[in-house]
Amino acid sequence: GPRLASLGGELRLDGEAELLVNAPIASTLVLPVKDERGIALVRVGAKDSGVHVGPPLLTLGLRGAPTADVRFDGVRLSEAQVVRRDVPALIAETVQKLLGPALGISSGIVAASLASALDYTKDRYQGGKNIIEHQEVRRLLATIEEAAAMCSETAATLSAGGLSQSRARALFAQAKERASL
Repeated sequence: GPRLASLGGELRLDGEAELLVNAPIASTLVLPVKDERGIALVRVGAKDSGVHVGPPLLTLGLRGAPTADVRFDGVRLSEAQVVRRDVPALIAETVQKLLGPALGISSGIVAASLASALDYTKDRYQGGKNIIEHQEVRRLLATIEEAAAMCSETAATLSAGGLSQSRARALFAQAKERASL
């Protein structure tokens, strides 16, 4: 991957980034690079001297987001173009900030899945009766209902500050496991 080095008081970027999404159409590239302290996040102009954006690559999915390999040959950067030096800490902060909303969204998905399953079981017949009347189907629905309540409760408790992130992740993983039985 690309490496950022400090040479004689200036920053230089060398190396290649593979499969950079939107590289063929972007005016600015934001990417993680290795530096002497670990991993940094830098901002580079796609047309800057030493930046070579390859042709668009055929990839599956995201057809509206063309992907290309990009080579950096002695690209000079200012310190202002280094967005963040401690990318692992940035990732940890992002995960922390997104956990509550992610749990809320997942809670909604589980609740919608439950509603859809209930509607289906009320309309579908087997053995001369609606399948919701079968004990095993009711047990499965109750399990999904428990998972939906658990997701909702976990998201609310986390948002209120009454739960650690690690405990919230554990409870959510347990709820997802139950919901997918």
